[in-house]
Amino acid sequence: MKIRTLLYIAVIIIVNVILVMLGISVLLQSRVDVQLNAPVVRTVNVPQGQSFTTQTLRLTRFNYTKTSHELLSVELEVENVTTTPQSGLVWYILAPEGDPEPWRTAAYTAPEQSINIDAGQRITLTFAAPDEDTPEGEYTLSVWVHGITDGQRFHSDGAGAPEMLFVGGDYSFRITEIEQEQTATGENLLIVTFYSRNNTEMPIDLEMSYTLSEPNAERPWENALYTLPFKETQLDSGEAFVVTYRDVVDLPEGEYQLIGWLHQNVRGQESVEIARYIFPELIENN
Repeated sequence: MKIRTLLYIAVIIIVNVILVMLGISVLLQSRVDVQLNAPVVRTVNVPQGQSFTTQTLRLTRFNYTKTSHELLSVELEVENVTTTPQSGLVWYILAPEGDPEPWRTAAYTAPEQSINIDAGQRITLTFAAPDEDTPEGEYTLSVWVHGITDGQRFHSDGAGAPEMLFVGGDYSFRITEIEQEQTATGENLLIVTFYSRNNTEMPIDLEMSYTLSEPNAERPWENALYTLPFKETQLDSGEAFVVTYRDVVDLPEGEYQLIGWLHQNVRGQESVEIARYIFPELIENN
């Protein structure tokens, strides 16, 4: 009896230890997740160019705060390098990589901030994140300083961040191409190509599907005439995924709206919708 009792107590202790260790593991994982998603501050070395005789304002500090897929803010310090008060304008832009004149192709231009600085003094400026309607993509970040003399503005300084910045949502998701073919037996074959990207800093389990419903259906996920069974995949941080599905779709003649669905499977729980994409053209079945 004593041996059985001791064994029983030992089993209880072992089970409790395992449960405690699992709890610690989950807690540590949650802390890691928080750290991975925390914004980081980048510092760019300035000045980047040589000074010139007509220069009135100079960048002395250039910081920006970002996550894996967001530019949160830009902070600059500008110095008056002359012996008289100076005024000017300061701003930043996001532009495609490799353009020698990025201001001509900028996807986003921050509102200019006016400055007035006494001789030899410095001023700190903070700029907000780009607008939400800024197209998703990778951009170069550059900042610009213009001086103003007698109402005329002129280039006084500028600097660029060395890394490319991705700007977009947590997840990228769209349908890039749709084709229709006839099979050898005369069936309608629908070919749909998906693009998805994990813009976060953690791997995620995803499920993709699409539905075909009547145009402008109020609840297309319930009234769909065809639904592709959800397809699973896992994407690492920053990983993009392109996949094409080829399915025989038996529909009455007419026009249909195709909607792509992106769901996330959270640790084995029921999947939740995180994005959807409405294909801009109607699908015709003649």
